[in-house]
Amino acid sequence: MSAFIAVLILISSVTLIRESLVVLMEGVPKHIDVTTVGQTIAKMDRINGIHDLHIWTLHSGRIALTAHIEISQMSHWEQLLPQLKELLKTQFNISHITLQPETTEHILRRH
Repeated sequence: MSAFIAVLILISSVTLIRESLVVLMEGVPKHIDVTTVGQTIAKMDRINGIHDLHIWTLHSGRIALTAHIEISQMSHWEQLLPQLKELLKTQFNISHITLQPETTEHILRRH
């Protein structure tokens, strides 16, 4: 009986350690495909592109995202930001979101 309990504890421990390592290593959650998230954002109206997209687990159940969003005019940002946050929350359950808008003109000057 004690061997059975020891095996149960061992199995539970391995699962917990594996989940903890994903959080500590700031890994992408298993159920999220970074490419799909990027493509979903890029398909939105008035978004020209996305780069520097990073997604990671903060702690159990809380997911963070940072990205640079390319738009043609900065005046679009005030309307786009709440739409992007709602999209990421509802479709991907991403709750901690930091987005940096960049105009296409700014990106061209930088390169």
